[in-house]
Amino acid sequence: MHTTQIRLGDRIRSCARSALVAALALAPSGLGAAPRDLVLEWIPPAGASLGYRAYVGNAPSLYRQIIDLGVVPIDVDGIGRATLTLDSSLDYYIAVSAYNGVGESPLSNEKHVAASLCDPSYCDDALQCTADDCGPNGCTHTPVPDGTFCSAGSNAYGMCFSGACMPAQCTQSSHCDDGNVCNGAESCSPLGVCGAGTPLRCGPPGQCEVPTCDPVYGRCREVFMPDGTRCNDGRNSTSNDRCKAGRCRGTRIRS
Repeated sequence: MHTTQIRLGDRIRSCARSALVAALALAPSGLGAAPRDLVLEWIPPAGASLGYRAYVGNAPSLYRQIIDLGVVPIDVDGIGRATLTLDSSLDYYIAVSAYNGVGESPLSNEKHVAASLCDPSYCDDALQCTADDCGPNGCTHTPVPDGTFCSAGSNAYGMCFSGACMPAQCTQSSHCDDGNVCNGAESCSPLGVCGAGTPLRCGPPGQCEVPTCDPVYGRCREVFMPDGTRCNDGRNSTSNDRCKAGRCRGTRIRS
């Protein structure tokens, strides 16, 4: 609810009337209208006051509601204040009086409170990426910060950009995990795009073994080349070198 502050600037004179007016409750708000809080301010009258009343109407000096505000403590700045909840879609004309055991004072100056240019309940544009509200010139639809999560249709992941919900690969890094620890930890960028991780380096291959990464445990292990794979053990005293159980072995040359 929105708060509008008005000031009833004329001093309310001392109570003089003998008749008291019965207090009435506010009428219900109009269909589909939003309530707003209206803060009344007034300067207390000279002399003792028991309570205050607000006279409320929708045309000048035609008050169809009289609201008993009761005893209102005066704030330290010497101003009396009370809050009314009114229909945001209507114009109001409001005045205040004071009363005590003697009677009721004349009304203060009248204040006009104009209807709101829009009703917050009517400003919803059904878009996830805008913040809807009432501004001085009517409804406003302010884009939420870029990168705010949203739901982009059938795509479970979306991010707001310039007030629109755009499909995204991810909204957090766990959405990018491919289950393979050997190619590193994938991450989600601020733009909702998955980025590759840094692969685990297990070293260069040998003649009879190839270092590989275990995709489940994320550890390097050696895979042997098939026995009989040709290799070179680097010794001149052997020939017909072959891999066996991951090692290169040759046949000693008889002299």
